[in-house]
Amino acid sequence: MVPDAQSSFVVRVVFLLAIAVAGAGVLRVCAPSSPSASAVETGAE
Repeated sequence: MVPDAQSSFVVRVVFLLAIAVAGAGVLRVCAPSSPSASAVETGAE
């Protein structure tokens, strides 16, 4: 009952959201761009 275009659009949106979430997580873990985060890390040591 669902048109092909609509289903492909939903799949594309979910795929892009997954990529955005994964990319944000990787950037946050590997290369934190926020200076306050690195300052807290160096201060904790």
